[in-house]
Amino acid sequence: PAQPGISGSIDLPIDDNVVAASRKIADTPLYVSFASKRAEILAEVNEQRLLITSVGIVLLGVFFSIIGYLYHKRYETSNLLAQSIATEKSVERISSAKTEMIRTVAHELRTPLSSMLGFTELIEMTTEDPVLKDYAATAARGATHMSEIVNRMLDIAAIEAGRETTLIEPVAIR
Repeated sequence: PAQPGISGSIDLPIDDNVVAASRKIADTPLYVSFASKRAEILAEVNEQRLLITSVGIVLLGVFFSIIGYLYHKRYETSNLLAQSIATEKSVERISSAKTEMIRTVAHELRTPLSSMLGFTELIEMTTEDPVLKDYAATAARGATHMSEIVNRMLDIAAIEAGRETTLIEPVAIR
């Protein structure tokens, strides 16, 4: 490219080891000349090539390091997601087993409680002994209370299993 104030150029190989160049400064009888040994010029060009190559290799190393890091993070994230899904399924199985156990235990308790309530009612109706009637009434209150607890456990188990839904609505206090 032409530089301002400089026009024309003359490249003169002086011999096989020296390269020279000369340019005339515009509108003047002056010339700017340059001469250098070919080996020095080639050494500088090779040094610049080596520098450019080194920078390219470093940039490629950085690029592949970033790719490796991103791949590792993707792999790590997919493992965490798989573990999370497995944990969620395990928690669901445990919750389902707990709900089933509560339901089974509650049903197993309900039968003897019903028998207790029936027999205490029968004792209260057929006996004339006030002490025995008092014992039967106390046993009936305990069985009734235990039956209410069992019914609440069954309600909770049904809600957790998704067989019943709760209804939330405003209620007048008065």
